[in-house]
Amino acid sequence: MNHAQLIKTAASRSEQKVRVADNLYIKPLKSGVGSFIYRGTVAGKRIEIVLGQFGNGPGKMSKSDAKNQVAELQRQVKEGKNPKLEIKKLAAALQDTFGSVTQDYFEGYCRTIDHPGRPRALYTNYVAKTLGELPVSYITRIMVRDLVNSIDAGVKRTANINVLRLIDKILDHAVELGMLETNVAKGINRKKIGAKAEPRERNLSFEEIPIVLAILRDHVSRDNYLAFILLLILGVRKNELLQAKWTEFDLEKQIWLLPNGRSKTKKSIAIAIPEPLMPILLEVKERSGSSDYLFPARRNGSNVPHTGKDTLNTALSKLFGKENKGKKSRPLPNIFEAAGIPHFTVHDLRRTCSSRLSELSVPDEIIEKILNHTKAGVRGTYNRYDCLKERLEAQTKLCEKLGIASLLVTGTDAAVAEEVKTEVNSAAIPATIAAPAPVPTADASTAKVAEATTTKKALCKSTDDSKPSHPQANWPTGRSPMPFSFAGTQGVTSGQSVSLNSLRISGENISVTTS
Repeated sequence: MNHAQLIKTAASRSEQKVRVADNLYIKPLKSGVGSFIYRGTVAGKRIEIVLGQFGNGPGKMSKSDAKNQVAELQRQVKEGKNPKLEIKKLAAALQDTFGSVTQDYFEGYCRTIDHPGRPRALYTNYVAKTLGELPVSYITRIMVRDLVNSIDAGVKRTANINVLRLIDKILDHAVELGMLETNVAKGINRKKIGAKAEPRERNLSFEEIPIVLAILRDHVSRDNYLAFILLLILGVRKNELLQAKWTEFDLEKQIWLLPNGRSKTKKSIAIAIPEPLMPILLEVKERSGSSDYLFPARRNGSNVPHTGKDTLNTALSKLFGKENKGKKSRPLPNIFEAAGIPHFTVHDLRRTCSSRLSELSVPDEIIEKILNHTKAGVRGTYNRYDCLKERLEAQTKLCEKLGIASLLVTGTDAAVAEEVKTEVNSAAIPATIAAPAPVPTADASTAKVAEATTTKKALCKSTDDSKPSHPQANWPTGRSPMPFSFAGTQGVTSGQSVSLNSLRISGENISVTTS
């Protein structure tokens, strides 16, 4: 009986069992749905077991699922067991359902991990409806394989792999409790569920990085742009940066102390900030206003006080033509593809940092320290030298290779003036604009960076002491107050941009006074 015939039979409401395959029947109910039934013979007696409702979707069973269940029941019959009695016996014994074993496992496991909601969400979304109420001893390898294969997780099949790992751990727990002798999830081939086992290799080349930074500069928010640069140079993990607080930074010494509580490896690390990055960090300080975080939450009422973990991912996805808004999704231009840039992710910036440092002949040991990887073995236990000086030299070399100082200070790129549009509310901050200084040459970049950094350090230190009372939400587009006062000048018109250290302030919407 094919699928169309099953639909027609189920809709007949006849309540007469119709044979589908060996030992498998469908019974049309008065409600207009059909129910799969197993019929077999044990010790000369006829038994029937209701398998589930025919159909597609949560809580329903396809013909293929029903046939798999029948095959398992027939196996028990051949072993001399009564499947109906076995099911009742197993369900009554200590309520050892897969769901109860899972909850017992979570009580211990979830106390040891940083994100206990993730495995719980996997179980609730993908496993509970199918396996949750079944006796744990009733679960077969076929059931696990079919469940994992049924998950539509896209090309990468990441959810499929994670669900398989979770089921494997739960069944291991059942073995430890003495409920099972073996774990039926062991030995399921990842390749047979379509998973990609190969690690990611994508990283941006030195030729790609300027193109990527130019696109990010022109198409994402200023805060996101600065975050992308910091991730690229420092090589830290995304959440380590987005959740960073200013109390972790010593701007005078140019040190970021990442505490062990926020490090994935659970080890604290001192990160030296290269001189060319200081104007960026100090601009982040200015933009964050009175917030404790480098990147405060962008919306009032946010669940977290800092920029959300998906913000940078979403910004990057849009530039690849993807809008993450479900049914409201709209087609977007694939800007990166048009520029000849293959797909990459936010985490690939960390791999890019590592790869480009290696290309600059930085020793592997220094790169591993920059990435804050844990060194295995006895050497990792006894070697406590943090290579701070060597790491600073390596990351400074990367800044110089990418022209970070030139990009942010010298203004040789004509588009830079448009990239740093910072709105100043003249009603809230009376200001006049200083005449633009001559653009320094490329040879003077390093000196200019040092000058800008020193000036802005003092400004940021003074704002730390005074703690401005202006809430960030009161400023246009959520930007923070600018702790500057400007001298008067003539000849500045709306739309012009002028240079101030490493920042460029747009003349648009600014009240200009002349002397």
